[in-house]
Amino acid sequence: MFSAFEGLINSQKNKIQSELDDCWDSVKKNLILNIENQNISDGIKSYLKDNLDAVKYSEKLKNKTQYILNEQNIYTKDLWPIFGLNSLYEIRNLLSHGNRMKLGDYSVAEEHLQYLIERLLLKLLGFNCDLSSVGLNLNRIRLKYSQAEIQGFQNQLKTKNS
Repeated sequence: MFSAFEGLINSQKNKIQSELDDCWDSVKKNLILNIENQNISDGIKSYLKDNLDAVKYSEKLKNKTQYILNEQNIYTKDLWPIFGLNSLYEIRNLLSHGNRMKLGDYSVAEEHLQYLIERLLLKLLGFNCDLSSVGLNLNRIRLKYSQAEIQGFQNQLKTKNS
């Protein structure tokens, strides 16, 4: 489902450029040199160098997402965080790369991702999502969980390899 969200974000043309866009070639060159100078196996060096572009993509997606959500005035403070520790983005990465974790509270994150996608889609189609069941009603959050409960669910989800 996160790929649907990414698709909606990436389908939007905007003027946002990541700070990395201007200096990426230089930064990447320096990172590769630094990796080469580390006392680690060639396999790890190769893995790190091959995955450097993921850093740029992640930052760019985050910036683009924040820009579009602000531009469309989409409220997300009542939802599971999109980026950061135990975020929707991190859960997506772990699941797509086959990492196993306790999924007891994953359904809450999935539900919030669905609300996020529905809010974004409604706004992009020109509807007032605040009048829908996934929006806000009279400035009251219509979701089942408080921010403290969401944080509790996040803490229970283990997204880091322990």
